[in-house]
Amino acid sequence: MNVYFILPIKVVSELNKAGHEHWAKTANRRKQHRFMGKLMTSGLIKTKWDGQPITVIFTRLMGKGGRKFDDDNLSSSMKAIRDGVADGLEINDNDSRVTWKYEQVKDVMHGVKVTFTDTKEVN
Repeated sequence: MNVYFILPIKVVSELNKAGHEHWAKTANRRKQHRFMGKLMTSGLIKTKWDGQPITVIFTRLMGKGGRKFDDDNLSSSMKAIRDGVADGLEINDNDSRVTWKYEQVKDVMHGVKVTFTDTKEVN
């Protein structure tokens, strides 16, 4: 299985925003990200996944003027999306059958590309 979808959202550094944003705004953004991850996964991936080990790669599309996040900021900025993907697969996000990876690339648009692939293809 090698399937992907792109979420048209701009992720922000959760660790750097913590003290500068009202908690309700942060909670609302996380809720939206989780819902979008769940909706896309349950609609496109759940029916194709046979329970075998997979790798889910979250690629942050930075747009033309985007700046790179540190590794800890990158993974925390996509935590809600990861939770939504796990919800869509109907598993816990610490399920041993799923390996989570994070990347970032310059692109013409902002967004998050979520790729599902067999673990043996990645290694």
